[in-house]
Amino acid sequence: MNAQQLIELSTNTWNDRDRDGYFATYHDDCEVTHPGSVGKGRQGLAEFWSIFMDAFPDNHVTLLNAIGGKLTSSHFYYDNLEFLTQLGVMTG
Repeated sequence: MNAQQLIELSTNTWNDRDRDGYFATYHDDCEVTHPGSVGKGRQGLAEFWSIFMDAFPDNHVTLLNAIGGKLTSSHFYYDNLEFLTQLGVMTG
């Protein structure tokens, strides 16, 4: 599997909420970095999954373009109203 196929598989399994499939795209000794945290291994990956799937259950990752096996653009979507409500900025 080349890098672009791996990215597409990872993106598709994320959007399909296929936790096992998504985890299968990561090495056992992986590192997952996102704002506010760096996770290591399967435990870090599980925490990352839970944080985003619980906080943004309608999130969606879109692979827009890749050239030469490298991403040139990607977007992460979530419900802004739900996000602001969870932050306490708006009331539901």
